[in-house]
Amino acid sequence: MAVTLSATASAKEINVNTLINTDALNCKIPSRMMNFVYDFHSLGNKAAQLNKNKQSMQLDQNTYLGIQGYQQYQTKAVVQNDFAVNFNVYGVKVMKMVLKGTATKGKESWAYYYVFEGKPGQVSQKLHQAMGDAWTYDLPLQETPQGNSKLLCDFPG
Repeated sequence: MAVTLSATASAKEINVNTLINTDALNCKIPSRMMNFVYDFHSLGNKAAQLNKNKQSMQLDQNTYLGIQGYQQYQTKAVVQNDFAVNFNVYGVKVMKMVLKGTATKGKESWAYYYVFEGKPGQVSQKLHQAMGDAWTYDLPLQETPQGNSKLLCDFPG
């Protein structure tokens, strides 16, 4: 999966709650979330070192703090990397961050998404209240099978 962004120059400790800002929620490139996407995809999941006790993940020189768990799901056409998190941003609880790649018929696409606690209408209302006009995400939030909300940022290849 090819993601073309510049690598981080020096080692950093990065709280995952700082990855979600206005740009990331509006699916803009670049955003803080895109640095995480780049770090993860440039190294691959085999290089990711999760420390459950410290709730952190080491990716090359960067340490991402606040990752409680990690799991990869893979099929013939899809690779999905789930990161369990637990923090509040803009008045809503973030439960999961996901990086997903799809390859079909010679085309690649990738996406990231967040899973928020609560129904889409409730989460959307809280985000609008907190962010005002700065939130320009124009798709409705999706409801997960568990009744939570998913904000999907999809980047077709």
